Amino acid sequence: MIKFYLNKLKVEYEYRKEGEFLWVKIYGLYIQDQEGKFAKEFFSEMKRHNCSKCLMDYSKGEFKGDTFTTYSRSKQGGDLGFSKNTKFAGLFTEVNSDVLFFKTVFENRGYNVRIFSELNSAITWLTK
Repeated sequence: MIKFYLNKLKVEYEYRKEGEFLWVKIYGLYIQDQEGKFAKEFFSEMKRHNCSKCLMDYSKGEFKGDTFTTYSRSKQGGDLGFSKNTKFAGLFTEVNSDVLFFKTVFENRGYNVRIFSELNSAITWLTK
């Protein structure tokens, strides 16, 4: 398990061999950063495991986005070599307008993104 800290944000990366996905656990408030520090670290972990499925677990965290960064981040995945076949499952206890906007932008760019409120449903979708 690898831990990444950005200010008061704590992020843990765990590769799950069973299901072959990267589980990204976010603790605290994640505010999209325009420099993309978290995105670069996250993409690096996916590449390291040669992984095309990811569970972004915000069940103990919160997501705060902005329009400019969401649009630029949706382009960055392709720039870093991620295919449109990559599956992203987002797990949230509360889905706010920032989460819905993020999901819509990424879907419009052709990424396979789903939002869940229940862990087992997210893992089932991700691993099938």
